[in-house]
Amino acid sequence: MTSMSDVNNLALSNAIEAAKRILDAPFGAHCLLIYSNLSKCRKFYTYYIQEVLKKDDEIVELDHFYETEDMVRNTLTRHNHKVLDLERFEDSENRLFIIDSLIKNFTKDDTLQNYALNKRLVDIAKGLDKKGATVIEDMGIFNYKYKIRDLLEYEMSMPTYFEFELKCICLYHGKDFDILPDNVRQNLIDHHKIVLRIV
Repeated sequence: MTSMSDVNNLALSNAIEAAKRILDAPFGAHCLLIYSNLSKCRKFYTYYIQEVLKKDDEIVELDHFYETEDMVRNTLTRHNHKVLDLERFEDSENRLFIIDSLIKNFTKDDTLQNYALNKRLVDIAKGLDKKGATVIEDMGIFNYKYKIRDLLEYEMSMPTYFEFELKCICLYHGKDFDILPDNVRQNLIDHHKIVLRIV
């Protein structure tokens, strides 16, 4: 258990180190990743997704918020001059899903259904003979909608450690995270298996 002083003393990392640490973590980990700007967020998710797809043993879902779908696709296909064949991974192999976080979280009555959606993603992975799945979800939509109570309810509906083959990475822009009340930030830190701040 962390203390209130841990709110401001999170483990610091760069984007690639953070991606490697979570890639090395076992399935089940519920992770909290705070990024200082979109450039660092892009570097994190692009490296992570490229590594997952290269290893070919899991599938990945990216739920974006502060970027349009076109921006995400452009980032994934042009990062570090590496070409990622999105058509192959999304359409032919069903190993990559890019979803608008607004649509995922606020077009249905119950955001708690996401636990079931995460389990379904793992079932899809198993059906493709993969070991499991990763969900990378930007949580900025909750701040944007002024739904802090819903944010905490949503996060607490997910376990600190999933009992199935899933890694869940909750992304928070630093400005969104830092304006949350101290007790909310502390609850979020305490509830996640891995907590990192990308600087």
